[in-house]
Amino acid sequence: DPTSAKAKAVFGNLSWKVAENLSINAGLRYTAENKEQTYFRYNLDGTVNRFLDPVGAAYGVGYRGADTRNLIAEPGNNPPISLLTTDIVTALSGSTARYSANRLDYRVAVDYRFSEQFLVYVSIATGFKGGGSNPRPFNAAQLIPFNPEKVTAYEIGFKSDLLDRKVRLNVSAFMNDYSDLQIPVSACPDAPCAARLNAGDARVKGFEVELYARPVTGLQFDAALSYIDQKYKANSLNPAATFTGVVIRTGVVGTNVAGVVPTDPPAVPKWKFNIGAQYEADLGGSGSITPRLDLAYQAKQYSGPVVVGGVRSLAFLPSFTTLNGRLTWRNEAKDVSVSLEVTNITNAYYYLSRFNLLGAGAGFDKALPASPREWAISVKKTF
Repeated sequence: DPTSAKAKAVFGNLSWKVAENLSINAGLRYTAENKEQTYFRYNLDGTVNRFLDPVGAAYGVGYRGADTRNLIAEPGNNPPISLLTTDIVTALSGSTARYSANRLDYRVAVDYRFSEQFLVYVSIATGFKGGGSNPRPFNAAQLIPFNPEKVTAYEIGFKSDLLDRKVRLNVSAFMNDYSDLQIPVSACPDAPCAARLNAGDARVKGFEVELYARPVTGLQFDAALSYIDQKYKANSLNPAATFTGVVIRTGVVGTNVAGVVPTDPPAVPKWKFNIGAQYEADLGGSGSITPRLDLAYQAKQYSGPVVVGGVRSLAFLPSFTTLNGRLTWRNEAKDVSVSLEVTNITNAYYYLSRFNLLGAGAGFDKALPASPREWAISVKKTF
């Protein structure tokens, strides 16, 4: 499917040192973008595929008009084909979806340094993710456009160097207000598809902690912890992207058998944690040797809804913990190193992704497992 995409932007930033320890950074960005995608469903011999595009195969590429051949069956009614001309059909092959948007975004950040070792900051910024149309329609009715996803992001935090710079601790908390949040769906709204829709508005919040420490010469620790949560704003949900029967507001209910509900969790793990430790042992004229271990944990991750027999359930990738190790030798000049690395030391079995289409009627549920225990030897020379 040939696609033409263009984006132009102009931006500027201003830094202002208001006082000795106070500074303000402000920026503006203007973006203009457009996209066109034309769809074709051809066989290898150049003819239109009857299964993927029955209208195009019957009437030709780019056709839009009366269904004179009665491709659309009308239950309980079977008049002669010549009399059935009221239905309008569109060929998928030759159809073009178009998207364009203009956007002005800004960012304002205020930093205050209490000392050389401690800085606090607060910021507000806007941004967007471009819109478009369904990249994989199964018929012309699934040429569904989706709008840009917009966000206003708020963040507050501090950065610090403590204990004579032996410890670095950075902490931040954030809240992101999304509008027209884009989500993938497997129904459009009541037939299998692979589209993106604007679900509605949502608020995402969380925090991050980063720690780096060198308590003694050669010994190093580093760690990170993050948490994230998401809540949809129920009365903002798009009926076409909301699960069938869910009341959005008075007189408005969801119509998508694979849609969202207001309490759906975020599509990223709520908790993530990692810690690493290493010690560089000085061997004098023989260089140095550094063993290192890294432990990482990821909480269960939401992979989407599953609807079987009208019953909706939530699918998750299970949580997992991994352990990696590395042993590195460096020469005295530090320009040659040899490393032995082992990943997934415990040979943990876990999934990286899952694609479940049981609820959409495709009849399969598949997942991608992570790599088992692996090892490697690397040699590095710097010049």
